[in-house]
Amino acid sequence: AKEFGVEVPVLADSVKFLCIKNQKSDENGAKRLANLLGCYPLALEQARAFIEVAKKCLHEAPDKNLRDVRREKIEGIIKSIDNI
Repeated sequence: AKEFGVEVPVLADSVKFLCIKNQKSDENGAKRLANLLGCYPLALEQARAFIEVAKKCLHEAPDKNLRDVRREKIEGIIKSIDNI
């Protein structure tokens, strides 16, 4: 099998990528997340997609009880990431 290298973006590019769709960007949080994920493009894309879905769940859920349940689940995931 032939090996090939994958170019990993630098931290600044990773932070910029994570903040692109978020107008209220938390650059320090984005730096922590990018470092945690090793600045790997696929991991960054998945994280950004998760963040977008999480925000929709928290801000656009019409049913308050459903929103609270989703908030608890999301906060639990975030706490588990913080413990890594």
